[in-house]
Amino acid sequence: MEFELSGEIHLGGMKVQNKQQSDDISSMDKPQTGYVYLYSSFPELNRCKIGITKNYQRRFQELKNQAPCKTHILDCVESNNYKEDERRLHQMFQHRRKHGEWFEFDSEDQALGLFREYFRVREIYEQKLNVLKDEIVRLKIKLEQEKDKNNIIKVLKDQIDDLEIELDCEKEGNKLLEEIVDRQNKLLAYHQIEYPSSGWSDPRFMYCLKKYTISMIQFDRVISRSMKKLGIF
Repeated sequence: MEFELSGEIHLGGMKVQNKQQSDDISSMDKPQTGYVYLYSSFPELNRCKIGITKNYQRRFQELKNQAPCKTHILDCVESNNYKEDERRLHQMFQHRRKHGEWFEFDSEDQALGLFREYFRVREIYEQKLNVLKDEIVRLKIKLEQEKDKNNIIKVLKDQIDDLEIELDCEKEGNKLLEEIVDRQNKLLAYHQIEYPSSGWSDPRFMYCLKKYTISMIQFDRVISRSMKKLGIF
């Protein structure tokens, strides 16, 4: 029984020829890393096995011990999602399945070409997917920034509305005060009343004082309503 490691093992972009360099790459077997391999055996060269392993050296030795004839590894690819890659490959070649993980191809070259084409397309897909993920993150950040801007605009608008209400109240109060002062001046001028030197018994003065008091009460009510609108009390 003979075991061959023909073909190439792809590890993180590097290609390792045959098992003479296996000692140099053994340290690259990380716990989170798995491998997808394409395995063939003689004399049925058109039968290939697609499997996975966490430790490709140990797995290849097991295949060597189990195989009843000459065997070899066509390819082995490092993958951070090796179980999913195996599942997809099995699904792709479902119509070629003979039993278990064994699939029938027209030739080893065809099996190897399709196997490598899958990983080539997957790499392109993942690159595009990463670009889309980055764009989604960028758009989310932009959306949050726009939300912040909208919140600031809303706060400023509310403050402007409050100031406009306050300004209207001030205008209303000033207008009423001017009317009251003008009314009192007209009353005093019409009746030709001056501050009484003889006391508060002058009925004309008392009439004007009453009118002035009523006007001031009205003014105080206007001011109170304005302050309530502003939430001062």
